[in-house]
Amino acid sequence: GRQRRRQRRRGRRRLGRGRVVAAAGRAGPPHGGPMLQRLKRSVGEFASKVTQQTQEPPAVEIFKRLWRNVREEHQRLVQSPSIDLDDPALLPRLKLLEDLENMVSLLIREDLGLIKDSNAGPDGRRGFRELPDGGFSHGPLKACLEYMLENRVFSDLCAMGLADRPNGMMSHILITIHRIVDKLRHPLLP
Repeated sequence: GRQRRRQRRRGRRRLGRGRVVAAAGRAGPPHGGPMLQRLKRSVGEFASKVTQQTQEPPAVEIFKRLWRNVREEHQRLVQSPSIDLDDPALLPRLKLLEDLENMVSLLIREDLGLIKDSNAGPDGRRGFRELPDGGFSHGPLKACLEYMLENRVFSDLCAMGLADRPNGMMSHILITIHRIVDKLRHPLLP
């Protein structure tokens, strides 16, 4: 009687070799045992793999990849003798237009400060800074915009648009350039 009451108060009683029986009568190892430890380790490994896979590369690397895709696809189209560049249904089927759109979206998100890995000024601020004389100075360029200006993306886009190959490319390039100039707060022209 008395011994059982003590065991119930403790909620467990010991059997042999470190195994514990709960008051309900289920047996199990004292601290989870090797099976539970393996399960914890497996879950931890899975969680670390998932977080590694979900980490995106820096925005400027994505921008570079998109621009490289645009250039390569355009060059492949123009140089391929088997593709009819006057086909009106050709351009809407291309991934090139989606990549141009993604480039513009990336530039806009970067300009709005929605991307954390872009360049910031020495004071950590972005964009306009007030000067002592009451004027404004523009902060340093963001990473994607800086890449775009340093690598002549505008002039290459204009060359693609002027060639208008495939047919209709000029209108898409003009729309892209208009969106960039219109949406960015950082002035591109002095």
